[in-house]
Amino acid sequence: MLDQTYDEMEDKLYPLLDLPQLQRACFDANGSGGQLAERAEKRHPWKVQSFMFTPAEKQRLAYGLHEDFKDGHLRIPHDDKLRADLRGIQKQVSSSERISFAGETEDSHCDRFWAKALRQEATRHHCEIGAEVG
Repeated sequence: MLDQTYDEMEDKLYPLLDLPQLQRACFDANGSGGQLAERAEKRHPWKVQSFMFTPAEKQRLAYGLHEDFKDGHLRIPHDDKLRADLRGIQKQVSSSERISFAGETEDSHCDRFWAKALRQEATRHHCEIGAEVG
């Protein structure tokens, strides 16, 4: 949805969020994704979860995606850009032993990697209608 207005993105997004079989959607709420995540969460509070990409959150998401690959739970379509992003992410360890994840490919900051990680996060937890919260 590159170079589309928020209205155009929402016109494509909301029919997907309205699907009864979609139980959970995870959004990157950093930067320009914040407005889209906020509006989607307001419309579908029981389905949408926003994530701020803190170093700790990125680490949790990256390791979760890694585990899903290790367990053989994922199939990757033949998409050169997706594969480049998946290979482009790098684990970095600072001198103080802080772990971070970063990456750069020809056309992104490994955004497809993080989208895949959020997708996998969404599949790990299912909402139950009528379930208690808290």
